[in-house]
Amino acid sequence: MEIKIGDRVRFLDAVGGGIVSGFKKDGVVLVQDEDGFELPVLKQQCVVVDVPETSKSSKETSDAIGLPVTESLVRVNNDQELNVSFAFVEAVDRNAKGDFTLYLVNDSRMHLLVHVLTMQGSQSKTQYAGEVKAGTRVAVAVLDRNNLDDWGHLCLQVLVFNRHQPMRAYAPFSIERTFAVSKLFKAGSFVQTKHFSEPALWIPMIRDGESQRDLLISPEELLAGMKAKKEALQAESDAPRSVSSKRRADEMLEVDLHIHALLDTTAGMQAADMLRHQLDVVRQTLDAHRRDRGLKIVFIHGKGDGVLRAALIKELSLRYKHCRWQDASFQEYGFGATQVTIG
Repeated sequence: MEIKIGDRVRFLDAVGGGIVSGFKKDGVVLVQDEDGFELPVLKQQCVVVDVPETSKSSKETSDAIGLPVTESLVRVNNDQELNVSFAFVEAVDRNAKGDFTLYLVNDSRMHLLVHVLTMQGSQSKTQYAGEVKAGTRVAVAVLDRNNLDDWGHLCLQVLVFNRHQPMRAYAPFSIERTFAVSKLFKAGSFVQTKHFSEPALWIPMIRDGESQRDLLISPEELLAGMKAKKEALQAESDAPRSVSSKRRADEMLEVDLHIHALLDTTAGMQAADMLRHQLDVVRQTLDAHRRDRGLKIVFIHGKGDGVLRAALIKELSLRYKHCRWQDASFQEYGFGATQVTIG
């Protein structure tokens, strides 16, 4: 019988065995034992005793919706910690049934009983339930790009067990994560990982045995917090001095646009929300000083990746053509600030 990666083998002339993790030259097979060590063994000294499989019910479900069966991971963490993640992989084949496949990756040496749900408010919908063996990934769903709205709020419930060896006792997990489905259409969201030949959008659920949770906040709480902060910023802009802006002795006003200087917390906010708030501060500042001809205002945005600076320049060019702008003093701010003069 041909030996393949993922097969469980035992040794003919020695005690032991494990799962095939790779091959080397001269007929040498790499076998990962129960302790996670890779042992080089001659191919003729190995006999296959088990091949990767799923339960009959799981296989019927997979076949019915066109999902691949459970696949073994080529490389698994050698430590004792539990690491479980979701991964979205974009379909390469134009004839594929969907645009993305959602995988659950068990990058550990423990077995899992899992329940995957999508959440809509207080309601939930089961998307997958079954066993995910140690060191395997399983396809949970095939998704079409026109039907992704239900997948922005995921819930994973997990029971951890090990049939063969003692292990750390884990309490049952129930983890909710949210993400913007728009990330599926941004090339920068997909990264190369050791578990896929294609780039994947990676969502950690359990890392080193600890739940990875979002700090969830209701839309009402978020809007109320942003409104209160906006009102506070408006009051500060009208005052002679403020926390986020200060007038120097040489009649130059400094406004720090770093998000941590503007908000106490960014919980529940996406990058676009933060940028929108930063530009609101720019508008509030310029509108409050529109009659102060000759006033110089330095907006400190940092060097970063240039997104905030580009948005600031665009705003000045479109809405504040009466103002002049230039790079602020390099000696004082480096490349991280723009000076605006009220015209």
